[in-house]
Amino acid sequence: MEKKFNGAPLDLVALDNGMPAFWVETKCTFRSAGDRSFCDVAIDALAKIQDYSDRLGETTWREVGMWRDLTDEIHAFQRAIVADRCPAYIVNFVTSAPGADSGLPQFVTRKFPTQKAFSAQQLQRLYAPQGALGDELKLRKEKLQNMPNGQTTEAKSRRCESLRIDKAIRAYGRLGASCIRSVLLDPAIDAVVVKFRPDRGLE
Repeated sequence: MEKKFNGAPLDLVALDNGMPAFWVETKCTFRSAGDRSFCDVAIDALAKIQDYSDRLGETTWREVGMWRDLTDEIHAFQRAIVADRCPAYIVNFVTSAPGADSGLPQFVTRKFPTQKAFSAQQLQRLYAPQGALGDELKLRKEKLQNMPNGQTTEAKSRRCESLRIDKAIRAYGRLGASCIRSVLLDPAIDAVVVKFRPDRGLE
């Protein structure tokens, strides 16, 4: 867990006989997003999935330069982690912030910028192909394209946001199945698991 592969800080990589079987990006920030929308948190997760996929798919990994005696092992690991049989997932925990009914003192709970509660079903619908998240991504892309040229700082910020949206759009195009998994048999902390098809690059 939390190991970087070619600079991609994957939250979890599951191995089968020493080779990657799948990797996971976890998100626990929906309830604690404060003023940010649920869509914005989901877009962050999508952009991360694509960013990490891009890094994993690069021809040369930086680890080869660090450990030349492990070149063959690193190349085998690299081929396995980008193969069709090694999917990527986002595991979205529905809540990570304690609510008013948690039994904790108000002094503690008010330190968490919680949003209103929402269900795992709502979150699953957000990730549905051809759903609201796809419409939101198109809207943001169009808005960025129609913005007038501004100061250097604004232009840099717009480029960063445009890159984030582009990555999220690519990941959204790879959406596969999703499911809801109960955590500790408590609906308040259900997780929505979203699977991504293999990355085919920009083609």
